[in-house]
Amino acid sequence: MTSSNKLSAVFTQLCRAGIQLREVGLNIEAIKCFEALATDDDSYESGDYAFELALCYEAMGEPEKAIHYMTIAVQENPGVYSSHSDAIRIGFRMVG
Repeated sequence: MTSSNKLSAVFTQLCRAGIQLREVGLNIEAIKCFEALATDDDSYESGDYAFELALCYEAMGEPEKAIHYMTIAVQENPGVYSSHSDAIRIGFRMVG
């Protein structure tokens, strides 16, 4: 396995861990995972990490942050997230 493949595997595992943490309500820990994954990545890995961050902040009762991250997710990957039920529930609306 090349070092690039190893790094990719680590990112995949950290993403899975973040999702599992979010799913059991450990949102602060999940946020740490997704923020680490998004370091120096303005696209938040094509919106995927931003989407997970939005769900964490929504669960924590922080709608402004949830909307902020859902907006990033939709902007980065509108084909996936613009009509996603979670985006609509959080309050994101496509404009234009």
